[in-house]
Amino acid sequence: MFKSVQKMRKDQRGNVAVVFALATLPVLGLMGSAMDYSRATRVRNHLQHAADAAALAGANATDKADAERRTIASNVFNANIKKLGDLYDTTFSSTPKPDGMSVVASAKVKNHVAAIMGKTYTQVGVDAEALVGTQDLELALVLDNTGSMGEAIADLKVAAKDLTQLVMRGGGKDSVRLAVVPYVAAVNPGTTEMKMAYMDQNAKSKHHAQALEWQWTARRDHCTPEWEKNPGDGGGDGGGGWTGPGSGSTEGFLQVPKTFDPNRLFASIGAVAGELFGINQAQAWDDSRPPVTVPSGHRLDGDDCFLQQVPDINHFTLFSKINNATWKGCVEARPEPYDVTDDAPVGAKVDTLFVPYFWADESDRYESWVYRYKNNYLAEDTVPATGFSWTGEWGRNYSILKYKGQNGTISENSADIKGPNRACPDPIQPLTKVQGAVISKIEAMKAYSGGGTIGSEGLMWGWRVLSPGAPFTEGRPYSKDNKKIIVMMTDGENLIAQNNIDGPTISDYTAYGYLRYGRFPKETFADAKSYINKRMLEACKNIKAAGIEIFTVTFKLSDPATIKLYTDCASKPPYYYNAKTSSDLKNAFGEIGKSISKLRVSN
Repeated sequence: MFKSVQKMRKDQRGNVAVVFALATLPVLGLMGSAMDYSRATRVRNHLQHAADAAALAGANATDKADAERRTIASNVFNANIKKLGDLYDTTFSSTPKPDGMSVVASAKVKNHVAAIMGKTYTQVGVDAEALVGTQDLELALVLDNTGSMGEAIADLKVAAKDLTQLVMRGGGKDSVRLAVVPYVAAVNPGTTEMKMAYMDQNAKSKHHAQALEWQWTARRDHCTPEWEKNPGDGGGDGGGGWTGPGSGSTEGFLQVPKTFDPNRLFASIGAVAGELFGINQAQAWDDSRPPVTVPSGHRLDGDDCFLQQVPDINHFTLFSKINNATWKGCVEARPEPYDVTDDAPVGAKVDTLFVPYFWADESDRYESWVYRYKNNYLAEDTVPATGFSWTGEWGRNYSILKYKGQNGTISENSADIKGPNRACPDPIQPLTKVQGAVISKIEAMKAYSGGGTIGSEGLMWGWRVLSPGAPFTEGRPYSKDNKKIIVMMTDGENLIAQNNIDGPTISDYTAYGYLRYGRFPKETFADAKSYINKRMLEACKNIKAAGIEIFTVTFKLSDPATIKLYTDCASKPPYYYNAKTSSDLKNAFGEIGKSISKLRVSN
């Protein structure tokens, strides 16, 4: 009995297996069909991407004949479906339109499981349309031309030209305008574009020649200042002057007439003190020194023993006193807050005017522990003036007496400029609809030695060329129908270059002056970098608030702080690109070009 039951149980298991096998066949069929369908869907998506790319390519060539546009679209489509090798009976057709292109594509996809049931292929079809946008476009390319770019400038040219050709689509259409802003440690708006009404012609702006004003440059022969006679009285000139001229600025000082000499006042007080306390007047003031003729623009200071330069030293005047040099067009950054605003230059507000860039001649004498200066282009006399001797290399460096109508050792025809225009790049190309003008400006770019990298100035001039207000007025008014965009590229951190850290200026000259007697909170390179970064972030905020979109690209950059700076500056995180190779740089500009080419895809 027990054996019979066991046999029956075995027979029951066999029946279940047969039933299960029969029930599994439809399930496997459904799973196979689902796999075929999923695969067909994936192929359809790839086909859609290929159609989109073809429509974009055809729409982007509206300046070409219809037949050529069809060929361009077909080539792009075929290139994109090569990897889909199991397609069959692929069809593609395109219809050029004045404002874009539409395409239709289809293909048969091989089935694997469904083929067993007689369905060999699944038909898929897509369509796409690309239209030229209706908004006007104004684009400023703000491009790093600093010395560190070196050979990379060639890669930048290729990338920038590709973007230009993509966005302008052959040029000649007024709806699309481009500008090019090369920048180093300063920017060159150009002597033609910058009307003199926008310039600080009378040297009244807060920072005009601030490193030269109030400097002690020479010592009167046979003259001993009181503090040297009585060294125990304390004090010293600190390397810059007894009454504080080393500040390089009149800010914070009592403003007095140029002919006023405070030492005479102190001398009178000393004489009174002598009478009160029994001190002989001759001890308080010694007038036995030989008389001297004080040159124009100077006064005697420091017990009448030192020749001191006074305001208002004018960069334009200094240029005029170098026979073979003229102002190239670069300008300094305006005083805060105007350095990061688009306020128009107005004569009544002197700090809104632009100060001409002037890299002063550096001393041709230097101490043994200091390297030779980078920009010595004028000869200095043995003595600065009759009855005076130089105070040393510092006096020679800052003195304006050497600007007296002599020729300088000037070089203007290379990237390593020597002279008052050192590190001043080529002029800006204002907004233009002419593609050839933009390409020519990009092609002419070169890497300029010296100065450093002041990204905030490049960014600000990118804004100024887009703005409808002065000094550039090619920009259209701000409106929803007119898109304004800045694409900014750099290969390095914001910094100013060293120039004899034990010398008079510490750094090279920049749009923000020197590290010493410049505008920085402290005379350290780290503080200067921090200051420029903060000004740049403020500029980014102001530009975006005006309705301008910003794309940023860094090249071969690894500094986390600078990467964050350019990420934060971009209008959106995806608008920041960090290119590690030349190919990455070209691709980044290509992606930006597609984003701003005014094309949209509708299925």
